[in-house]
Amino acid sequence: MMLRKLFSLGLLLPLVVACAAGPAGDANADTGVPDWVLNTPDDPRYVHGVGSAPLRGDPAEARRAAADRARSDLISNMRVTVAGETTAWVERVREGATGPVTRGFAQEVRASVPETTLDEIEIVEAVPDGAEETLYVLARLDRPAATMRLGNQLRDIREQLDLFREREIPTGDRIRAVRALKPAAELIGRADSIEQQLSMVSTTGLPNRPVADDYADVLERLWEALNSLRLDIDDSGMESRLRSGLREGLIREGLRVGGDGSPDLIIGGELRLRNVQRGQDHFAFAEGEVVIREPDGRVIGQFRQELREASSDPGLAQDRVIGNLADSLGQSLGERLFQFL
Repeated sequence: MMLRKLFSLGLLLPLVVACAAGPAGDANADTGVPDWVLNTPDDPRYVHGVGSAPLRGDPAEARRAAADRARSDLISNMRVTVAGETTAWVERVREGATGPVTRGFAQEVRASVPETTLDEIEIVEAVPDGAEETLYVLARLDRPAATMRLGNQLRDIREQLDLFREREIPTGDRIRAVRALKPAAELIGRADSIEQQLSMVSTTGLPNRPVADDYADVLERLWEALNSLRLDIDDSGMESRLRSGLREGLIREGLRVGGDGSPDLIIGGELRLRNVQRGQDHFAFAEGEVVIREPDGRVIGQFRQELREASSDPGLAQDRVIGNLADSLGQSLGERLFQFL
């Protein structure tokens, strides 16, 4: 019997204890399917989810698959009853009037934040059907427990962010200011992830305004430092058309290029333009190695860039690819700053 195999492998042993406090697992007399598959328990404290998997081959894999589907179903059920919606501050940055460096930096913050897990999800039932062909799993989430844990995490983050308001941030050295405020951006990104989960888990919504709103002044200092970075172009490895076009494109993107005073960062490398004609179409390619370094020569980023644009007008194709290159370099600059500072 497959059920004996499951017990012999110890797969259901942890569930025996959990089921003592969980819903009854009586099977429907006609189908052999647990009643909770068709009638999910209704309990204001818990959100439930149901998953199933065929009991063919490896029973351990069947349990894993059914449990994953039960968790997915639980989260889907929770989204239906979500008490409030939160808009990630990264999305607000992307939609706002910020430059590509800031957008790239914010995007990298989001990419670096680990996903917030709901540790309170537990498997309370794992029952095969009457023919022992399908394993059904019931998962549940303790909403009050999850709300309390996530709320405590947000409180800890707020306490850490309070220190950034008290800390003296250098104003004359923009790179040092970005480096000093980077941990605050990571904390706010982490809070964003927690708030997304809390908005689903809590029956009353977020207990306070979003952390990003309450600490907008901290973020504003970071964005100001990023947006005011002064760049210079080491054009020794670029042909003249690309050299002038890239400078103009970066300025159009809102970046500060050249001017009085020493630059914060220097963009250089071996970049080239080439044209290919195919019939009536002209293709412009911008490609090569890009190096971003500080004035003292320290390299903070090095990557390959390849872009292509097409037009019936060869000059227009080149203009487009140079414009795209400027935007891409600005975005990449923000990402590299996050990674290397």
